[in-house]
Amino acid sequence: MSLSTIKREVSLMLNQADHRLAEAEAKLEAGKDQEKVTAAGEIAFLRRQKDDLQARLAEIDAHSQAPEALFQWLREEVFNLTERLDDWVAHR
Repeated sequence: MSLSTIKREVSLMLNQADHRLAEAEAKLEAGKDQEKVTAAGEIAFLRRQKDDLQARLAEIDAHSQAPEALFQWLREEVFNLTERLDDWVAHR
């Protein structure tokens, strides 16, 4: 997986997190009590994921000339973040 592919994947995951955050924030404002509680948990989770993704993009940009070992680590991190987000989506 190339650096540009990793950046694209992380950007897509950020877009997905933003979309889900907007949905959760709408539920927090207009939902019933149980929906608001669930939405608050979703917002906390998604904000952490978004922060992690933004940090990965910053690392990619800061180390674009880094050795292959760093790219492998970034690939693994992106994969792990994707898995966590997909798992969360599947179980919500």
